[in-house]
Amino acid sequence: MTSKATLNALKAELEKTVKSAEQALEQYLTVSQNMEDWQRSVDAFQQLRGTFAMLEHRGATLLCEEAVQLLQYLPVESPDDYVVEFEALTQALVLLQKYLEFQEVGRVPYPEILLPTINRLRRARRVSALREGCFHTFDFHLSPCEPARNDLDRNRLRLLRKYRHMFQAGLLYALRGERSRSALSYMALSLRRIEKLLTEARWAEFWVLVAMAAEGIARTQEGSLGRARRQWFSQIDRALRQVLQQGAPALAKAPPRALVQDCLYYIALTADAAPRLRVYQQQHPGIRLRYSSGQLREQEQLMAGPGQSVLHSLSEALQEEFNNIKDTMDVAAVGGEDFSAYQLRDQLGQLADTLEMVGLVSPANVMRRMWEQVRNWPDNAVPRAEELMRIADSVLYSESALSRLNLTGHRVTSEDSQAGAQSAYLHQARVAVLDEMETGLSVCKRAVSAFMDSQRDVLHLANVPATLRGVRGGLVFLDAPEGLEILDECVHFVDQLKSGAVQVTDAQLDAFADALSSLEFFLEGLLSGQQNRDVIRVARSSLNQLPAVGVG
Repeated sequence: MTSKATLNALKAELEKTVKSAEQALEQYLTVSQNMEDWQRSVDAFQQLRGTFAMLEHRGATLLCEEAVQLLQYLPVESPDDYVVEFEALTQALVLLQKYLEFQEVGRVPYPEILLPTINRLRRARRVSALREGCFHTFDFHLSPCEPARNDLDRNRLRLLRKYRHMFQAGLLYALRGERSRSALSYMALSLRRIEKLLTEARWAEFWVLVAMAAEGIARTQEGSLGRARRQWFSQIDRALRQVLQQGAPALAKAPPRALVQDCLYYIALTADAAPRLRVYQQQHPGIRLRYSSGQLREQEQLMAGPGQSVLHSLSEALQEEFNNIKDTMDVAAVGGEDFSAYQLRDQLGQLADTLEMVGLVSPANVMRRMWEQVRNWPDNAVPRAEELMRIADSVLYSESALSRLNLTGHRVTSEDSQAGAQSAYLHQARVAVLDEMETGLSVCKRAVSAFMDSQRDVLHLANVPATLRGVRGGLVFLDAPEGLEILDECVHFVDQLKSGAVQVTDAQLDAFADALSSLEFFLEGLLSGQQNRDVIRVARSSLNQLPAVGVG
């Protein structure tokens, strides 16, 4: 085993070689454009590859291999015609420097953190990108179901179309990077339904793996999907399309090995986030990685560079200033003797200066106007309620602007400030209403599950109509008439279920749960003004499977 001293020496040598490659490439691109400097770049990358291979750093080894292949792919004589391709090489060198800076001695970084750059090098020489799980191969073989039922009658075909529609509705938002968490949960739900529908197909186990992989991703994904995961979900959609178009022949055909391996990789990576995945992993010990999705994300964030961490630290410091102002205003609101107008004035002035320094000009101007008002107050003055409310609205607006900067990098302009604190206050109210509505729907779904598990004990449904009517009030507030129609039918159905007026199968109760899940996903879009009518159509399709859903 390599000693720490040897690793330190190798790290210093690697840094020196990376620098040499960078200098040779820069000389070749900007000055000489001759064969000698080009060869020096190739030799440096090959030397790096050999050292990383000895250290068993698979990601860095592959990155250097791809860099050499790209250099050999591009014409030596005319680098000016391949700006994008050479930018990919330059980025690879910058990333290798960062890779060497952040890694701890004796700790091998996870290879996936270099995959985006590796794939950029591959795209530069016009070859396909590598899968996210390309560094891992699992010893696993699908077991065909015997005897198999691959035919799709009219009812199963109709359900499969509906579930694919649900999947596509979520996929559309996931591909756009919008509402990723709720979209992924909706997709995972649809794939669980498909798994159940195809449980007797020849390759039913494949759909079990797909559903579990999607569930793991839905539980662990933070932010938008990366290119590799978008591609994987698109492959699943194409597989569903083939089943709908071809029927039994598509279900009888073995799925691609690479697609199965991807499913296993996502299950192994996210198993700690879902009980079902942990149980499956215990049954199949070979489906295991030495790190989790959370640990991988930590390394990816380290590789993202100081910009993100600096922004996060700045956000925390500003949030502390906001909290101090809120504490001071709380004292003023209750008429506390400890309230000091001078202290509040200084806090507002300091916050205005900080906001202006980071480019949040409009919020800074709002805070400065509040400072102008407070600076004329006597130190022991008792502010009027409307004065405190005006300052509170301004703080809320500025805090909202900080949140947008932290999440998207967008700085609020003077046009944004016209709506001012009133817009931010309304936004907070909408968020609070949506949170309550989503909580209510989650409670209702759990009640329906308990009703099914308890051999139809209607006591579990006792509070469901009242809870759904509470959600209805939120839909009225948010002006969502399409959602109101769906919800009214849900309430009517539960009322009939409680009274014993209708008898339903487990499949119909699953359809009712699908309608509630579709409504939950619909709510997510209301915050951004997106009323997803595809989701409403899915909810309508689910309700159409129920007896007597019409509102009497």
